[in-house]
Amino acid sequence: MSLSSISPNKPMTPPPKPPMRPPGEDGVKLSSNVTMLPPRTPNTPPRGTLYRNNSIPTRMVENITLQDAMGNTGVYNGPVIVEEHPAVPPMSSMPNPMDDPDAPPPPLTDISLEDEKPPLPHGKYGQMVYMDHDQFLKFTGDWDQGHWTKGTCLYTNGNVYSGPWNEKGQPHGPNGKLEWVVESRAAPGSGGGGQDTRTYHGDFHNGMRHGQGTYAWSKTGAVYQGAFVKNQRQGYGTYRDPSTHIEY
Repeated sequence: MSLSSISPNKPMTPPPKPPMRPPGEDGVKLSSNVTMLPPRTPNTPPRGTLYRNNSIPTRMVENITLQDAMGNTGVYNGPVIVEEHPAVPPMSSMPNPMDDPDAPPPPLTDISLEDEKPPLPHGKYGQMVYMDHDQFLKFTGDWDQGHWTKGTCLYTNGNVYSGPWNEKGQPHGPNGKLEWVVESRAAPGSGGGGQDTRTYHGDFHNGMRHGQGTYAWSKTGAVYQGAFVKNQRQGYGTYRDPSTHIEY
């Protein structure tokens, strides 16, 4: 092609860039020892695997003693946060940004769990068995920088809650489920009494039943469905008790 055939007013089209592979298919290599793996599944990665949860580098650990964000100590299995620091190369090998503004950044290296800063649980499918806590026995579920976000807690008194949480470790949000046992009293000479399992499924706010939900008594089969305000039935709702045929 001659130079005369090229129009001076027509911009030259740059060559197309190769398509970028989306992360998550078979892992995106970040450096020689940091890899972003595909999204996790219930098949837990091996211990020591380094990957990212919400852009935060994490590593799988097994049976290590650490603290959550509230300062509670327990034995933990699951993903924890690890720090990343630039690996500083020798001065002679450091690129000059003025020479090559598109030069890649230095590679990343991870800090081991033995460093000064203790790791925080972060990610899905983490389990903490608490040590000598007066309220929490075990939590299994999702973590965000040491805080519970969604999962199941077994309390020391036998109560079980599954659902969303706030940063204070309280049930908070929609679609939570709480199950607990109450020692029921019986009228003199009736021969009744004993334990009655209660369940509540619905909205929680700062640890209290608040919003719309369903409250059930296992012993009688009674069910209330409707509004709650600070743990109390309040507002519109319906109550049915098949043992007494009471409805209102």
